[in-house]
Amino acid sequence: MANLPLYQRLFGLRDNPFNPTQLPTGGATKSPMAMLATGPLLLHHDPLLEQLYSPKAGPFEKIDQDFLTLLELDNYTIDPPAAGKQSHIVMIMGSDGTGKTTLASSLIRWVTSCTPSSGGGWYVEMAWPLQYYASSAAQRDALKNARAQIDDRSPEYLCLFADNFLADVEYDLLNMFDELVANRVVFLFMIPHPAYTDYHILDENHLIHPYNTRELSPDEAALFVNDRITSYRVTTPSIASYPLFPFDETNLRESVIAGDITAGTTSGKITIRQLNKILNNVMRERAKGLLSTNKTFDISVAPATEIDRHVIDLTHALRELEGMVA
Repeated sequence: MANLPLYQRLFGLRDNPFNPTQLPTGGATKSPMAMLATGPLLLHHDPLLEQLYSPKAGPFEKIDQDFLTLLELDNYTIDPPAAGKQSHIVMIMGSDGTGKTTLASSLIRWVTSCTPSSGGGWYVEMAWPLQYYASSAAQRDALKNARAQIDDRSPEYLCLFADNFLADVEYDLLNMFDELVANRVVFLFMIPHPAYTDYHILDENHLIHPYNTRELSPDEAALFVNDRITSYRVTTPSIASYPLFPFDETNLRESVIAGDITAGTTSGKITIRQLNKILNNVMRERAKGLLSTNKTFDISVAPATEIDRHVIDLTHALRELEGMVA
C-alpha cells in the first residue's frame, strides 16, 4: 500500500484538508492552493472553492440568506437570473481571521449570479490587492488606479471590493460610490482593517448594510472540522468508528472550551483562521513523526486495538509544537 497518496496512508484522507493541494472532487482551481491554509476562499473568483466553504461554521449561512433576501426585495434573482437597478453598500466587520474576506466573496458571487438582461454581466474590481495594508495614502493611490480601470471598461453593473481599508479611506470609497452610481449599478463591499476601529457606518447620506463575523464556538469549530474531514475522507474500515480521524470531536470541543488551542484568545472561542492553521500544523507534525518511525505506515491495516493511540490529542500536540518553537 506504500504507493497510496501519503495522507491516505497515514490518515485515510485524499489530502491535508486544512492545507490542501487539490480540491475534494478534483477540478482545476484558479486560486493558488498554497494560500488556503491561512487565506480566504475567493468564491466569486473560483466557484469550485465552494467545496471548501463551511457556511454553518460561524454566521455565514445566516448572512448569506439575509443578503439573498435583500437582493430579492430589489428584483435581483438567481433563478431565473435577473438584475435589478438598486445600488448597495455592504460593510463587513469582525476581528482578524474570522472570515470577513471569504464572506464578502460569498456575497459577491450571489450578486454576480444575478445576470443582467442586457447580457453584459458584472465587472468585479478590487480597490487594491488583498491584504494591502501599506497606508491610507497608498490605498487612495490604488483606488485611483481602480477608478481608471472602471472608467476604461465602463461596466453597466459593477462590484467594487475594498478589503482592509485604513483610516478615513471609507470617505474616499463612499465618494467614489456616489460618482459611479450616476450612470451604473454599483455594489460596494467594504471591510475595515482590524487595527482601524474608528470607522463610521452611520452616515445619513448612505444606506449601509452591516454584517459581522465572529470567532467560532466549540460546536461551530467541530462543524468546520467535520466538513473538511468528510470532504477529503477515503473509505477506510479501520477508522470507521472515528469520523474525524485523526482528530476526536470531544477532544476538539474540550480543547476550544479550555482555551488550549486558541493562541491566547478568549477561552471557548477560536477564529476560523487559527483553527485551520493549528490543525494543518498538527497534522503535518504527526505525519512527520509517523514517517520517521515507519515509512510504510498504513492506517488501513493498523489493528483495531491500536487506532486509539493514533488519534491526535490536540492539547498535547500543541504543547509539543510550542516546545519545538521554543
